[in-house]
Amino acid sequence: MIFIILSFISMIFSLTKSKVVFRFIFFVIATLYVFTFAYGYDWIFYYNIYENSLNIVIPPFEPGMFYLMKTFKYLGLSFPVFIFLINLFIFYGLYLFCNNLKNSTFALFCLISFYSFYMYSEQVRQGIALTIILISITKYDIRSRKSFFMALLACSFHVSAIFYILYSLITKNESKLKRNIILLTMLVFSVIFIFVNPTVISFIPYVGEKIYGYSVAYSATETSFYQIITNSRLAIIYLLLTVLFYLSYRKRIDSSMSNAVLASHFLFLSKLTPFLIRFGYYAIPFMVYGLDSFISDNSNKKKISIYILPIMLCIFSISTIPMWNENYLISTRTNLNVLSNKTDITKEIKLKCNQLYKTGYGTVILPYCE
Repeated sequence: MIFIILSFISMIFSLTKSKVVFRFIFFVIATLYVFTFAYGYDWIFYYNIYENSLNIVIPPFEPGMFYLMKTFKYLGLSFPVFIFLINLFIFYGLYLFCNNLKNSTFALFCLISFYSFYMYSEQVRQGIALTIILISITKYDIRSRKSFFMALLACSFHVSAIFYILYSLITKNESKLKRNIILLTMLVFSVIFIFVNPTVISFIPYVGEKIYGYSVAYSATETSFYQIITNSRLAIIYLLLTVLFYLSYRKRIDSSMSNAVLASHFLFLSKLTPFLIRFGYYAIPFMVYGLDSFISDNSNKKKISIYILPIMLCIFSISTIPMWNENYLISTRTNLNVLSNKTDITKEIKLKCNQLYKTGYGTVILPYCE
């Protein structure tokens, strides 16, 4: 529930252009996130790896995160302090990106709504990768060598960041919206083909294995693409956003607004297969960038575009996604903080694991409950 409240607060003030208001709202949100953790379940896995990192030789995931853990554990830092520093870095990158835009508070509202629970609380490795990308977008030209090397650094924390490079190449010409939509759609269906036929790239270390694992898991559900789309409220929201962005684009004919159209189009396509969902997060900064001028120019006292309120409501509804799943809803009711000791952590793990055992949810985490 706290994630919805914070998103709602940022939405209320999202149309103000005041940097003072932005910094105050940012401080309130960052304070909660930076000093607390243990929402969700993935942190149990990271805690177990962190505590044993000095004895682990082969990285269980991308080397950037693993060797960062090893270093901090070697220095004697507790797991809560480690997470505190990670969160501090994440919100530093978030501040840089938002503060660089015309309507910083609206950008904060968007990113908190999309990233808050899954990227900043659960899938922390990808959260770090996304932060590196946000810093790169803020400081360097998107097609510069420095930006490319920052993307490679992001890949060392989560391999999905490779998609940022592909996405930026496809969308390099903002004025050619139709061409970009066609290229992006072709890329998505190429990935789907590989996903359905994983043996095609099985020879690629790590990536091939990962895709094969996703493919097997997906096949086990015996769910068609059509069922995924029609049964997914999130896919419907993305489709609605695409329509709203396109109507706004046609009215404004602003090349930067095409970024928002393309990003929401890809977010919709990402619902075609579970494997693409992770990639969708890298399109969101482009969406926010594309919306920045439109929101800033169409939200003054004299005129507010009729599209702005529906856009805001769609984005806010995305922040409620974790609450659609009872397991995630329950997991957000308790948490730990930077001062928590091992006794507190053990109690919290037992509490969260009891929920997993009760429902059978989170089979990947269950081995780390013992």
